[in-house]
Amino acid sequence: MSKADSASPAMSPESISYLEEVKKGKPRKFAMICKGTNIVSLVVYKKGNVEKRKKEAKESGKGQFYFGIVDGRGQDIRFVLARADGFESAPVKSTVLKGFLDEAADLKCKPYFEIVDVAPLALDEDDPLVARFLRLQGAALQACESHPQRADEINELCLLIGKLLEQEPNDDAAGKLDALEALLESLGVNAASVVDQNAQPTKDQVDPAAAFMARLKLLMPGIQQAKANPSAIGERIGAAASEAGVYARNKDFEPAHRALDEVERLLQQAAEGGPKTEGSAVEFAKIKLEWNAAKQAVKKQLDELAKEILNDPDEEQEAESEEGDDMATAVAKLEKVLSRLNEGLGDTLDELYSAEPSARPPIFVRLTAIVRNYQTYLTEDELIALVEENPYRSVPIRATLNAPLSKIQTQIPAAHQA
Repeated sequence: MSKADSASPAMSPESISYLEEVKKGKPRKFAMICKGTNIVSLVVYKKGNVEKRKKEAKESGKGQFYFGIVDGRGQDIRFVLARADGFESAPVKSTVLKGFLDEAADLKCKPYFEIVDVAPLALDEDDPLVARFLRLQGAALQACESHPQRADEINELCLLIGKLLEQEPNDDAAGKLDALEALLESLGVNAASVVDQNAQPTKDQVDPAAAFMARLKLLMPGIQQAKANPSAIGERIGAAASEAGVYARNKDFEPAHRALDEVERLLQQAAEGGPKTEGSAVEFAKIKLEWNAAKQAVKKQLDELAKEILNDPDEEQEAESEEGDDMATAVAKLEKVLSRLNEGLGDTLDELYSAEPSARPPIFVRLTAIVRNYQTYLTEDELIALVEENPYRSVPIRATLNAPLSKIQTQIPAAHQA
């Protein structure tokens, strides 16, 4: 039995109370230790250095370290990990996370993991500097729209301020907020009309704006990314965000939230690969990049699994040692098999990209057959099943590789209609 199987779930009362706040719509940070397919410990916190929380999380046992943002509302709790932080897949299954929270925190909810490019911010809404920053977001968005050539500068400064505000203490953020206000003023955006530090607004005056800005804050990383990568859907995201800002500045919050609903819908559509009617050769070229990235992610997962097997201090008993040796052999064999997965698919996608539209139908037929063969292999291969069920760590081979393969299947019918 590995430590992951014997370790009892660990969460402090403080972490549990912060999760209860997440259910009320307040984002928080988390640090998690996983061993194999199990969660060893979970620390949820409001602000501060992640290394300090890593040390706290490891007090309950050793394993793989994960960190990110946890947000949501009501029963739906989202644990967000970012590719920018080196995370390409969920550490464990959502059902494992649900069981852990039930046992460790007596928390009844519907938790799930989500992998994003850049993690959203988790700011302390009770901090006056945070309130000042949030009230400036509308002005910053307006400045980006009216001065697109300065948008990168504004966005980078906002991201830096957000990161500083997440730290404890966050005194350096005040100077950067001054710099943001000065920049907005120099661009002709009257930041003073957006934020009055000396005013003492009533609850009725604050709540609608605060609710809007809190929601906009969660969407800002996606909006900024869409603007940084020009596309048709990115332009629609920017337009909807601008519309929301206009309504909010006029204190007309009902249509402002409807505009944010559209932003969320478009961001979700963009995350799923955009409208399914494009079906162009360019889309298949993008999928080839995703396929290569998926293979690299699986290779990294297998390398880390092999390393963990070799370094596992629990393998003291002969039976466990034999089990570890068998698993290490399976991993080595699987790496060789997966290294051949590109045979046919990459060449066919390249051929499709360079072919004239009239020459593509037979290529689509071959591509469909190749994808089906790969998917059958991923579904039925016993070696993959053995490695995915290992007791050391989560290795979602099928899910990782099937994502780009499923995109190809979706794009082929659309391409025939184009």
